[in-house]
Amino acid sequence: METLTADYALLNDPDMQEIFEGFIIETNEILEKLDLDLVEIEKRPNDADLLNEIFRSFHTIKGTSGFLGLVKLQKLTHHLEDILNKLRKGEAKVNGGIMDGILHAYDTLRHLLGVIENRKNEDYNIENSLKELKAIIDDLEKGGTGDVK
Repeated sequence: METLTADYALLNDPDMQEIFEGFIIETNEILEKLDLDLVEIEKRPNDADLLNEIFRSFHTIKGTSGFLGLVKLQKLTHHLEDILNKLRKGEAKVNGGIMDGILHAYDTLRHLLGVIENRKNEDYNIENSLKELKAIIDDLEKGGTGDVK
């Protein structure tokens, strides 16, 4: 299994420290807002503006993590972005199964960011979250509801 060393090789460069620190601060701020937004979308599942805001939040994390070479973070947010894109386009509706997958991935993302922030050289497995999100995406693409639990 790969450790996070490869994921943040660029971040060990002294010239990247300011960018890295800014990324951590910005991503933590985004996650704090997402925490509230994800609770709110369960109350207002048809709120297009809120779905767009959640999508943009994950999109921002995906783009910056890709730039910094944080592959695991990028993969996780890419899958989240795919699901949210279907929700905001009306190709799927918010339901318990989709929200369970999103919230589980959100928790994984938050923990992974902590591992990266503390520069722990440990293997943090995101495979369960990726499989769960992929199952939701596959079900939606087959015309299902995404409630795969």
